[in-house]
Amino acid sequence: MADYLLGQYDNFLQFAGQKDSATRCAQIVQLLLANHVDHDMSDPLVAVQLDASNAFCSVSRHSQFDVLSGKASRPYDDGRVQVGDELPRPRTLDKYWGYFLSMQGNASTMRFSENQGVTHHLPCSKGGQ
Repeated sequence: MADYLLGQYDNFLQFAGQKDSATRCAQIVQLLLANHVDHDMSDPLVAVQLDASNAFCSVSRHSQFDVLSGKASRPYDDGRVQVGDELPRPRTLDKYWGYFLSMQGNASTMRFSENQGVTHHLPCSKGGQ
């Protein structure tokens, strides 16, 4: 989505992936608002925040699958956990395995619909589907 917005709007700013990005974003919004106290209401100033960590998760699937399977597929904890080691496994999550696999184990096409009715299809193979 960020690639689309960056390509479509020259004034789109992204802060994800930067050190202390939430603080940077808040400071930029404060500066913008301070400079636009008397803005034209027919061309409103808009600030949008997308919680990308929930909308398009980039959390490592490997560790999630490892915990649910109860076995490490890669080293963790500075090498103290090695490939094949047993991991603590919450058995209460067993009933959710099918759902988790369908949400995290498959690529999908996400859809972003503009306010003008145009829908963009975004291929997604990372994070929550």
